[in-house]
Amino acid sequence: MKNELLLDGWGSPVLTRPRLVTDIRSLRQLPVKRSVASSLSSFSNRLIVSILRIMEANSTWAFALYDFKATEDGDLAFRAGDLLRLSKSHQENKGQNWLAATNPRTRCFGEVPANYITSERGYSAALDAFRETDRNGASKLLQSNDYSSNFNYVIRPSRECNEMALSIKPSKGNVTHYKIYFSGTDLNCFLFVNKTFKTIEDLVIYYMENAIAPGCILQAYKPFKDSLPTNPQVAR
Repeated sequence: MKNELLLDGWGSPVLTRPRLVTDIRSLRQLPVKRSVASSLSSFSNRLIVSILRIMEANSTWAFALYDFKATEDGDLAFRAGDLLRLSKSHQENKGQNWLAATNPRTRCFGEVPANYITSERGYSAALDAFRETDRNGASKLLQSNDYSSNFNYVIRPSRECNEMALSIKPSKGNVTHYKIYFSGTDLNCFLFVNKTFKTIEDLVIYYMENAIAPGCILQAYKPFKDSLPTNPQVAR
């Protein structure tokens, strides 16, 4: 892998998610007694969960500007319009050619070329309305004047691990919440099985033009950029 994720600023060895899991598995294979091995396995599972939570707490989100196909081990493939969770903050990612990321749509982790994605607002109806919040937080946002003057919907993580959700304030009634499902076969996403989309961005754009339910259509009261940056080259 081209760049490895620092777990802290104290000079500790760096670990990426794949390397972390690999190193833990190596520990499990040590010739120790069964009782010790069981305790080690339980501890290592808790360690993985704790470290991944730290990664998520320090993460930020980005919008995929272009399609990218994985060509080397450790690459993370994505489609233009995907939302990606980056494992580092905006500041930590500055100057990096490759960034560690997770694609919720595919549930895969790897590295992505920095010039194929952006965290800048104004390119995406999905990223611009994305908030790292829960159902209650989304409801409060949609009832606030500051947020509702820009959007009547929120894209957010679902309470189910590695899933996404859509919250919307319809023209009449209370805030409604929908789970965004990810297909395990064609890797598309959807709210309802009879209408699937290649990316969350496609889903959002469609429901800006077609009601999810009566009086329930997504609206963004702000302009978006007219064009994307020039299609870049991958720097290895």
